[in-house]
Amino acid sequence: MDKMISTVNGEVIITNDGATILNKMEVLQPATKMLVELSKSQDSAAGEGTTTVVVIAGDYILTAMAVPVEAVELTDRDSLAKSASTSLNSKVVSQYPTLLAPLAVDAVLSVIDPEKPEIVVLCVVLESKEFSIESEY
Repeated sequence: MDKMISTVNGEVIITNDGATILNKMEVLQPATKMLVELSKSQDSAAGEGTTTVVVIAGDYILTAMAVPVEAVELTDRDSLAKSASTSLNSKVVSQYPTLLAPLAVDAVLSVIDPEKPEIVVLCVVLESKEFSIESEY
């Protein structure tokens, strides 16, 4: 089925191509941006199937959102360190989780109020410092 798209500059496009529709969208939400990039990758790799990968990935996202989130007790440093280590596994520093995970836990625990454990990410300031893994922190 064809769709009519009106762009911000007044251009009107009629298409049934999922890649065209996604490319014309102004996307702000990070998960949606990921779906648009997934569609572009599919289009460049196979030239088709863009709508299918977005529908499947979207369903995965909805399924993941339905999974109950378990709270982590702020006094359980082992659980906090495991969570930090899991997060670090996908980063450049993944070979140093036993050193960096406790540092991350200490950093977070130093800025939160245990009575109201929420961190407003907009208020976090990152500072860079020369750091060697071999050096003592």
